Amino acid sequence: MDMASAAGHTEVLEWWATSQLDYQYDRHVLHHASSLGKVEVLEWWLGSGLQVVFDGEALTGATRHNRSEVLEWWDKSGLPIQYRMCDIEEALEDAIGGGDKARQWWKKKGVDFNANDKEWMKLQTLN
Repeated sequence: MDMASAAGHTEVLEWWATSQLDYQYDRHVLHHASSLGKVEVLEWWLGSGLQVVFDGEALTGATRHNRSEVLEWWDKSGLPIQYRMCDIEEALEDAIGGGDKARQWWKKKGVDFNANDKEWMKLQTLN
């Protein structure tokens, strides 16, 4: 299921989920899908009914890979994902292609990159 997720093959994911065969998947599957820009895979996992594990790494991965469409998906997903501004800024500093789309997305979301240290380290919920 990990390879199908990374490749964006939701039909293969569906086959495994309904096959009644034993299958395993990595606990980082949503992080990988986020970094790779696989919104359709994120959508599939959300609707699959399978247990999913996620954390702020999904947001930093999407930010680092300049995936504003993935950030938007997480924002609208309703899932309680958390982040720290310092992690987002670090991801933007390392961003592929400069990270302009991701930076604009975070600014539109209201992130103040000139915040004080307390705000910088504070754990925040995206939605």
